[in-house]
Amino acid sequence: MIFLNISLVWKSISRSKPSLKYLSTLNVKDGPYNFVDGEKSHPIDSIGFTNVLNPATSVVLARVALSGTSEVDKAVKSSKEAYNSWSLLSGFERGKLISSLGQKISENLETLAQLEVENNGKPIWEARLDIQSCADCFLYFGGIASTVSGKHIQLPNSSFGLIKRESLGVIGGIGAWNYPLQTCSWKVAPALTCGNTMVYKPSELTPLTALALAELAITAGIPRGVFNIGSGETGKHLCCHPDVAKISFTGSVPTGKNIMKLASNDLKRVTLELGGKNPLIIYDDCDLKNAVKGALLANFLSQGQVCSNGSRVFVQRSIIEQFTNEFVKATTQLVIGDPFDDKTQVGATISKAHAEKVLAYVTQSLEEGAIKLCGGERVQMPHPFENGYFISPCILTNCHDGMTAVREEIFGPVATILPFDTEDEVIRRANETPYGLSAGIFTKDLRRAHRTSSRLQSGTIWVNNFNVTPVELPFSGFKQSGIGVECSTEAIQCYTQLKSVYVEMNDSVGVVEHGEHYSFSIFCCIHLFEAAYLLHPFRNLLVHLRHLDSNDLAEADDVVGVDGIVQDSLERNDLVVDLYHRNLRHLCRKVVHHHLHDNCWDRDLDPNHQNFLRRVDHSFEAEVADNHLPSACRLQWVALEVLHFP
Repeated sequence: MIFLNISLVWKSISRSKPSLKYLSTLNVKDGPYNFVDGEKSHPIDSIGFTNVLNPATSVVLARVALSGTSEVDKAVKSSKEAYNSWSLLSGFERGKLISSLGQKISENLETLAQLEVENNGKPIWEARLDIQSCADCFLYFGGIASTVSGKHIQLPNSSFGLIKRESLGVIGGIGAWNYPLQTCSWKVAPALTCGNTMVYKPSELTPLTALALAELAITAGIPRGVFNIGSGETGKHLCCHPDVAKISFTGSVPTGKNIMKLASNDLKRVTLELGGKNPLIIYDDCDLKNAVKGALLANFLSQGQVCSNGSRVFVQRSIIEQFTNEFVKATTQLVIGDPFDDKTQVGATISKAHAEKVLAYVTQSLEEGAIKLCGGERVQMPHPFENGYFISPCILTNCHDGMTAVREEIFGPVATILPFDTEDEVIRRANETPYGLSAGIFTKDLRRAHRTSSRLQSGTIWVNNFNVTPVELPFSGFKQSGIGVECSTEAIQCYTQLKSVYVEMNDSVGVVEHGEHYSFSIFCCIHLFEAAYLLHPFRNLLVHLRHLDSNDLAEADDVVGVDGIVQDSLERNDLVVDLYHRNLRHLCRKVVHHHLHDNCWDRDLDPNHQNFLRRVDHSFEAEVADNHLPSACRLQWVALEVLHFP
């Protein structure tokens, strides 16, 4: 998930330290760890505490109080009040402040990177790239903020329509522990750009850099309450809070499903960036050296704790032995050690519990017949890292598609090598998964690359590279890997909603031959006709008569059910015309009775209303004389003609 060029991988990466620049207010380890209304604060209803550890040493970094419902209410209320003024700023005004936050991140890059390493365990050089990508994210969205706009649509007779793109309100953000600041930035930047405010809940394992970001936001001039942070059960309460318009979540598939279920209670919008079991396809015409580097990036970046990792390494059989030898050689040369050492390439796994889970997958794979070529063991480190959990990168061979380690997301430094013979075969096998987050292809044949990428069911596909995520490109998943988009201009759609405004520029609305009292009936009639045509299943009956469902028909005395008729004349177009006519007439009667403020269908109509229905019948019959249904526009014209609209 970081912006990383393959030429910078591992030993060739530039490890020159940027100049240190510290901001005194970033002393976040001392707490408190909530951030509401522009300042750090303790929750008003703490429901307990959790210890935040340094993964490399298991030393406690912070003791964080967990927020309850009242604290979440306080944070949401603060963001709701801030929304009233923040959403009224122009995109250009918001963009300047958001860009300023990007600059603040760049100025404090080393401070933030060291805080990320201390809280997450990844190597320092990787953390620096992560933090720079966060700065780039805010600079990018700050730059496009003024371009968030709607449309003007010219309509007949000088009337016009506006399609307005508007903000949603208060957004609930829930982040992940593998890229703490990046998952936060990917949500906060587009949400604020669109005029929303956010209450963000970082992972309980890695809350520190998000808190630092909130402090930097204030120094950048972003108003109090626009970006708040909560701990503990904040995520659950945000999903259920009536004043939260949307939830944006990064994490596991099971948790994502639970969040979607909670959010569905009041139909909140959701963006879900979930897990994957991603394929890396290496064809026999690839640049082998480059493919090996790509496999390292696809499996061992951030200790393998990356949702987009390509842990199913499909290698064409003719080169599998050569590739495997080179891959194992490169993997065993990776330096495991102190995350703050610039030479370290593999840092610490996030926690003891997660390390044990990863090692359990390796053990199970061996029991299922896999062969371990290297790694897959806890590495005992010298003081002060003896209590940290460091796992040596593991490569498994003799694997098959049914193995647990091949089917399930391990989220650790474990690669499985799978041979294949043909292009069709590998594409089929690559797609045989409930996930679809990412995929990689290594080949010199761009025609093959295009063929393969078009058939892979993945939201992001890399050709001759891996785990490169520039903010200009959307990052999203297919199937169970997610809903919605992170990054790029496409993310704007996920944090806005559309409003249509029709502006009438004429004075004659409602003045008809039969008097002004018909104006509402005309309006209803036109739009009921159009809705009947566009939305009613009769439109599809011409092609799909056999799928006709009587439950879809309007329920009225003069609308005939279809079950018996379908049996008698299944293939007859006059069935469609007759049913459509009856349903149209039913709508006309409904308009008339609405005018009479009377829902009684047995009532006799006065001569004017009877004449109205006769004229509808006559006009409709004329339209279907050629045995076809009129268009929606034609139906509008018929309605106007019937009612003598000027």
